[in-house]
Amino acid sequence: MNRDQILEVIQKSVCSGVEIEEKGIDRYVVHTDFTYPDGDEIRIILKKQDGQWIFTDEGHTLMWLSYEDLYITAESKRSDLLARTLAYNHAEIVDGRICVKFKESEIRGAIHSMIQAIIQIADLIYTTRENIRGTFVEDMHASFTACLKEIGKERKSETNKIIKNKAGEPYNVDIYIEATEPILVFAVNSKDRCQEATIAIITLATEDQMKFTSLFVIDEEAEIPQITKDRAISRADKAFIGLLNMKAGLPRFLDKNICTDVKAGGVVVDDSC
Repeated sequence: MNRDQILEVIQKSVCSGVEIEEKGIDRYVVHTDFTYPDGDEIRIILKKQDGQWIFTDEGHTLMWLSYEDLYITAESKRSDLLARTLAYNHAEIVDGRICVKFKESEIRGAIHSMIQAIIQIADLIYTTRENIRGTFVEDMHASFTACLKEIGKERKSETNKIIKNKAGEPYNVDIYIEATEPILVFAVNSKDRCQEATIAIITLATEDQMKFTSLFVIDEEAEIPQITKDRAISRADKAFIGLLNMKAGLPRFLDKNICTDVKAGGVVVDDSC
């Protein structure tokens, strides 16, 4: 398929305003009327690679998102949105580049998939912290699980476990790790959650005499009064401010606090601690 044939197919598929700029042997820049949210033209390169035609943005879209201070981590909710967007548009990311591979007979559908993939991925910029505040908890859960696996300290754990005190009042624990002295992890992403978590550990420890190690992971972007935050930190056995600090300090915390395992018939010491 030559340049004129490619241009004709793409123009019929998208619009007559599409232009193709030849940049080398089997390499073209496809100019469309579509733009990123800031008005810049979306970047589409058509080229033949290893004998196969592909559309690629050559990393421009994810780079554009980084300029807007949006980074997609493997554990984040945005990562799930990205994966679904790619799957829906039959696209993939290779070395940071959005790509759609196709046969010559599939070029019509491929250009549509490429345009949609770029626009939808760029629109992740609108998933601000306020839009997806719940992702802090999800990100924390994912990071916690990954860290347990990484340091070889996988234990029986539960998420969103309800613990009741002697009076029957329920307390929600974001992550509960079973051990001789269980670890109660609380994701703190609001003033109310901060107060609830503080009350929970005080009540369980003082009134119920429950033995446990408490960990607070506090969202650094949450609007929590400093006095409320300080009170929580002073009561918890350990507190991390922000997910980055949690990821940095979590391996040492877990290594220190998970040194025994609970099995039928008694306590078994973990020799790796």
